Amino acid sequence: MNCPKCGCELSESIFDPESWEVAAEFNRRQKCPECKLVITKKLIQENMMPSDCKKVQNEEIGEDEFNSYDDGFCIDCIEECIFAKGVISFDMMQDEEGNWVYPGDLDPDEWERMQ
Repeated sequence: MNCPKCGCELSESIFDPESWEVAAEFNRRQKCPECKLVITKKLIQENMMPSDCKKVQNEEIGEDEFNSYDDGFCIDCIEECIFAKGVISFDMMQDEEGNWVYPGDLDPDEWERMQ
């Protein structure tokens, strides 16, 4: 996947849940190595191409079947993808801006919107 701001090719690790967990442990954000744009899950989902999808890469679905806004494909997504709907191994979550926070740190209005 390429950075939507500068076009730099982003590392495959942006789709890896473990890289997000490591970044969260050190209170860091995923960033483009060139322009330092903060990469959020929403930004990835809005800009990813069918060829970026792990299911397309594994030939489980065709590129013509892929729709980045269709959570149906992500329900049974493979564990190696950040869009997999499986159990998260830590109790942090992303807020509306893509920052990792503990649910108790969210204000009640933001928590309500995220539910």
